[in-house]
Amino acid sequence: MATKERMINFVSEAQYEALVARYAAFVDAMGDPAQPVVRVNERLSPRHLQELQLVREISEELQKKKHDDMKKAAALNTGNTRKESRGK
Repeated sequence: MATKERMINFVSEAQYEALVARYAAFVDAMGDPAQPVVRVNERLSPRHLQELQLVREISEELQKKKHDDMKKAAALNTGNTRKESRGK
């Protein structure tokens, strides 16, 4: 867990104390499935959720493009290998 000195740069002392208390409750409830779920962090706002969804969509699109480019590169490499083996 981050130290207070390190976390205090990002959150107020009151927020830090609340996070530590929720984290302690989370750790206590972690091994007991009968305990309710303890959330350490605040829920994201609708705007942040929309931005997160946009990032996921863009990442998915980039992953597809990367996959397609890798297929093209493999096909080109296979074609070059065939040409080289015919020339020998």
